[in-house]
Amino acid sequence: MSFFGKSNQSLLVILNIILATACTGGSSKESCDSCEVPVDDTLFISSEYGNSESMSRNMSAVRFVILHEDDQTMFSDMNQLIDAFGKYFVVDSYSSRRVVSFDHDGKPFASYGRRGNGPGEYALPWNVDVSAEYVYIQDISQRKLIKYDHQGVFIDSKEIPFESKGFTLLKDGKILFKLEPSKETNYQLCVTDSMLTPLKYMLHYLDGYVGGWVTNNAFQKNKNGISYYCSPADTIYRLDY
Repeated sequence: MSFFGKSNQSLLVILNIILATACTGGSSKESCDSCEVPVDDTLFISSEYGNSESMSRNMSAVRFVILHEDDQTMFSDMNQLIDAFGKYFVVDSYSSRRVVSFDHDGKPFASYGRRGNGPGEYALPWNVDVSAEYVYIQDISQRKLIKYDHQGVFIDSKEIPFESKGFTLLKDGKILFKLEPSKETNYQLCVTDSMLTPLKYMLHYLDGYVGGWVTNNAFQKNKNGISYYCSPADTIYRLDY
């Protein structure tokens, strides 16, 4: 799905409920209003231009939120979106290279760091995760994990001790990193403590693995756990916290 900025506003489409017919094979919407939709259900929407009418017809609820960007929260592309703690966190990795947030009404809330090489700055903000207190940004160019509070104040940064293009926060201050294949290690994942000291390596890459298409959404979190996607094997792993 693509998101486009127009003037100083962007349109965020929140798909709240999966296809009504996904609840019970072919059931009507009326018989499905009160049932729970499994988190693994998938909705496929045609990318044809002008398909919003079809989208609205097939969805139980579609919510449109106007993001009212200002000078501090202006961005060009949306490479990652996180809805957490009453805010939308937007990551623009390539164009403006910014990380910004908005409240659920679309009002600008904060920006986090800026492009550069100094304290609290980054060259390529690739992946973001959020805790109740802090916002963490992974700079894959300078191999560091930068921490801010929710208001955008820089707290500290730590060097990541391996090549990584993805991370997610675990319980008890631990962090799960997606590793890139290298001569030093052939593992896909590493669990570290809060100081980024490796604690456990997991999942070997297959022999001859040369890498593939990389996404900054390798980890997806929900109440049931974490899903991890590895390409080009096209495999999804389910993990707990």
